[in-house]
Amino acid sequence: MRNAASDELFCQADSRYDILGTRGRVCNSSSAEPDDCRRMCCGRGFVTHHHYAMEPCNCKFVWCCEVKCQQCLVLKTEETCI
Repeated sequence: MRNAASDELFCQADSRYDILGTRGRVCNSSSAEPDDCRRMCCGRGFVTHHHYAMEPCNCKFVWCCEVKCQQCLVLKTEETCI
């Protein structure tokens, strides 16, 4: 069982107790898990950032014992707590 009062203790940074808070933490707006933005951001909201990144793609196994991949440019979306 979750305790809402104890969850709120972790929303704001508090250096006395080494609590970092949730500001700037990555969250997931489409999740129903603990990483859900509404829950993780403690009602403060979140921002969505889009950026491009190179990632391995079209990977193929080459006999014997090697995997060769191309590098593809992909659009990434990241949501962070305000």
